[in-house]
Amino acid sequence: NSQRSVGWGDGVYRSVDGGRHFSNMGLKASEHIGRIVVHPTNPNIVWVAAQGPLWAPGGDRGVYKTTDGGKTWKQVLKVDEWTGANEVHLDPNDPNTLYASTYQRHRKVWTLVDGGPGSGIYKSTDGGETWTKLSRGLPGGDMGRIGLTVPSNERNVVLATVEASPDARGTYRTDDGGANWSKLNGNLATSPQYYQELYADPSVRGRVYMIDTFLQTSDDGGRTWRRAGETNKHVDNHVVWIDPDDSRHLLVGCDGGLYETFDRCATWNFFPHLPITQFYKVDVDNDLPFFNVYGGTQDNQTWGGPSRTASDNGIRNSDHEPPIGVADAVGPRAPRATTASATPIGGSWSAVTASSRAWTRATRTWCTASTSTASCSGSIVAAASAPRSSRSPSRASPAAAGTGTVRSS
Repeated sequence: NSQRSVGWGDGVYRSVDGGRHFSNMGLKASEHIGRIVVHPTNPNIVWVAAQGPLWAPGGDRGVYKTTDGGKTWKQVLKVDEWTGANEVHLDPNDPNTLYASTYQRHRKVWTLVDGGPGSGIYKSTDGGETWTKLSRGLPGGDMGRIGLTVPSNERNVVLATVEASPDARGTYRTDDGGANWSKLNGNLATSPQYYQELYADPSVRGRVYMIDTFLQTSDDGGRTWRRAGETNKHVDNHVVWIDPDDSRHLLVGCDGGLYETFDRCATWNFFPHLPITQFYKVDVDNDLPFFNVYGGTQDNQTWGGPSRTASDNGIRNSDHEPPIGVADAVGPRAPRATTASATPIGGSWSAVTASSRAWTRATRTWCTASTSTASCSGSIVAAASAPRSSRSPSRASPAAAGTGTVRSS
């Protein structure tokens, strides 16, 4: 995505042992890769949609193709120095037919140039060697990010979610392989640069999912959309996997972690054991016998936990607690005395200096430190908290905080 806080990579990696080890195969200046497609019968043929650098022009951007397993790459679709390829898709019925969307964008400190004349939809019928820009029925002005899906259970059908001007944006569909497009509606993700992807159900014709703050779904080929269901699930969705043998079984990755449903989004199971929480900033204290690590997470406040443990079970999710805020700094001489630099979910906090107040886990209250007692806000007085390693925390981990208030990112 093109968010304010975004990392970057150094190219394409390949594993030949089931993911145990990976080797860099080039395109190191791409920084952001939107999609990788492998030929269904020849794994040495691969297409890559490279968005290119976000903060600067140039780099490796466009559609690239390799026929030797990544040893060499050929740029087969190039627009300009500011426009990269957002997605590339194979036609499930013909591996020589491909569709790609291009995306012009430039992140600056004060804004995002999100779109331009470089954004568009392209088609190739010769394995990606040459490309034709598709335009009939699509918006005529500047476009932004475009998400595509090519349903495997329909021929010549492509769906697109197109970011454009208010009167032109929305869901588009072609039934003749891109020769003609029809606008179905004005529906669009709440933040196209952050979401804007489509997933077609491989077994149920016309069923499509659109990632968004709240996951959206359509049962009529994109003509109408509704919320799929987020009960007891975190929002801000980014990826969907649909079981080809059971259309009610989905995996969805979001800002809160990974969720699974067996009843098509009516109920969700959360995976609390995956170390995938996104931290924006981390710091440590000097607690004994083990120092603690604190970090501000995406959507789920600041969390702190031990660096080691005497438990035979290892460090657990329940060993972590949210002290305050969303991003923090820890006082070097005052364990668990933190300074919050952002507003937490559910209330406003002013910054607190590490030397004047401390966080007590027993009351979960900011307190003024003294020798034997702590004078706490809200007329609560409690003994100073014991070292973290000697107590039994009960709060969930940042990854386990799967529900919460919707926040802009």
